[in-house]
Amino acid sequence: MKNTIFAFVLVFAVLLTGGCNQTDEHGSAPASAPDQQRVDSEKDSHQMHGNSKEDFLEYLESGKALSSFFSDHWTLVYHEDNRCDGSTDGEATGLARAEIDKTIEIKVKNDGKSWLEDCGEKTPREFDLNFNLKELVSNWDRFEIPDWENQMEGVVYIIGSGESDYLVLHYGDDNLIVKMEYRSEDPG
Repeated sequence: MKNTIFAFVLVFAVLLTGGCNQTDEHGSAPASAPDQQRVDSEKDSHQMHGNSKEDFLEYLESGKALSSFFSDHWTLVYHEDNRCDGSTDGEATGLARAEIDKTIEIKVKNDGKSWLEDCGEKTPREFDLNFNLKELVSNWDRFEIPDWENQMEGVVYIIGSGESDYLVLHYGDDNLIVKMEYRSEDPG
């Protein structure tokens, strides 16, 4: 009789507390209130599509696939400033997210305007540029997200190869990258 009453009380207690194996839809145990507040706070300050900007940086530096960070219709902006060749600029729009992990052919225009007298002015030209982010960052000597004051909301800078080569990532409302600028500035 004692065992029956004990079993009944135990079952009743388990039912009142919602069960002994509480899990969410992913099979994970829910966080306690303080833990949940900490998790929510971290999501607010760092979370971008289930991956933080620091995750993106780690994926970029290690050569991992980056497609999960991108929107399915994103824009690539390319800019290179060279003391002898001048500025080379181009843009590709409507890119599928998987294209970031491949070579992207982008139409660019070079203005031929050198800013060194020794180089002379060149004829402006247009050409197709094969853009491969993994190859371009393979020689970067650092991968940093600067902590600048007055940074725009939804915009993340990633500095590499001195401060002359860098990325500007623009995030949309869904926390996916909608525009990526690759910029290479000749430090002169």
